Amino acid sequence: MRLFTTLLLVCGFAAYAAGQHQVRVQNSFFLTGQPLFGVGYSYGEEDSRFTYGLHLEGGMYAHHDTDLINASWESYSISGFALLPEVRYYFSSQLSPQRGLFTSAFGHLRRMREYTMDGVPSAGHYRRGHSFGGGIAFGYTVGCGETPLMLEILAGYGAATDHWQQPARPSEARERAGTFDSASTLYRLELALSYRLK
Repeated sequence: MRLFTTLLLVCGFAAYAAGQHQVRVQNSFFLTGQPLFGVGYSYGEEDSRFTYGLHLEGGMYAHHDTDLINASWESYSISGFALLPEVRYYFSSQLSPQRGLFTSAFGHLRRMREYTMDGVPSAGHYRRGHSFGGGIAFGYTVGCGETPLMLEILAGYGAATDHWQQPARPSEARERAGTFDSASTLYRLELALSYRLK
């Protein structure tokens, strides 16, 4: 057991010393109006076109308000958090650090809570579930001069399989909410700011 732990620490330190590391904060709100925010970490070897990352995001994936004369109420929402492993390939020859146009493949593991209320006098209905899926994305990364900061825009699409603890109830609110991002369709439209650690 000690030998295994020692080897794991040596490999981890060697990977840290040899590669480039970045932390990032991302949001979808400025581009889509959906309150989704996240943090992440990515790693890439020196002079490699590939990077590997892991991101955690949370917020509201779908949302719909019903308007009254002088007010509105939330009639439908899907909220939760997700873990996104990601592999990127950069097309640019600028590899230290990786910049320019890239494509990525990502996974999407999500815990969700759905809320539905069809009318003012009715009580809201909650159900919990999770989804598993993935997709592809394209983006562009640009550096901020000589600073370790990087700006990024990303757009992606994917599909997921959703599993709920309770069956769905018939609901007009769910139909009116549209399909921007649902339990089984994944859209990514993000702005991100990254900080290069090494």
